[in-house]
Amino acid sequence: MVPAAEARHAAACCPTLPSDQVIDDEAGRTLAASSTLNPEIRQALAGEDASSGNVEAARMVGAKIAELCKQKNIEKVRRQQAAGLR
Repeated sequence: MVPAAEARHAAACCPTLPSDQVIDDEAGRTLAASSTLNPEIRQALAGEDASSGNVEAARMVGAKIAELCKQKNIEKVRRQQAAGLR
């Protein structure tokens, strides 16, 4: 996981940073989260061509979220895009 302070900094300075999270709305807590700040993803993207970076980054973030959900036996999620994003 990414430290909260680092994640807040990234969200403030890099609004297009590929990231995702799975939240339990009823409990109000994050069950799984990943972004390009994840050391594994960051290292894997280090050699990526800039023109395909965001597509590959999004794929890697999604794969990491799926892995984390499987580890926690989360089988279903509902996709909801944040307000103001397209």
